[in-house]
Amino acid sequence: MLEGNGDGSFREGAKYTLDSDPYDLAAVELNGDKKTDVVVALSAKSGSGGRVATLLSKQTQGFYWSSAVNVPYIPAIPSVADFNADGKPDLVVEEAQDPYPNPWPTSVQVLAGEGSGKFAPPQNFSANTQVRFAQALSLSKGARPGIVFLPLVSDQTLNSFMGLLFNQTK
Repeated sequence: MLEGNGDGSFREGAKYTLDSDPYDLAAVELNGDKKTDVVVALSAKSGSGGRVATLLSKQTQGFYWSSAVNVPYIPAIPSVADFNADGKPDLVVEEAQDPYPNPWPTSVQVLAGEGSGKFAPPQNFSANTQVRFAQALSLSKGARPGIVFLPLVSDQTLNSFMGLLFNQTK
């Protein structure tokens, strides 16, 4: 971790030992303390699959391990949004592209945030095509975020396109 000096420069800070290979991370406020926390996508400790782990900010400085959710693949964490309108950040998770999975995933997953830095098990949302990049977005002010994604391949007419999953939360 590089800590800021307050003048645009950085100094080396604490190092955090991970118990398996990291693949992705996101910085986001998870537990309502107005401090930036970290979400890390990791391979499984043993066997196949992966985990989404959270490191919460300490009151002074640094982080502590909070929780981990197992997923059946090595995850990538492309974005964070409040999909279920409960005021708590949720995660969009997709299968990491390294190494290339076979078959490529045809869905994205949303992990609902519990507001404490912990997440519920993933909910699967089909994209009806092979997904390679997914991001949360709101199409208009006040609208619940949806998910936009790029497919792995073009359609049968060789036209390129991007897909959109609309949020149906009531």
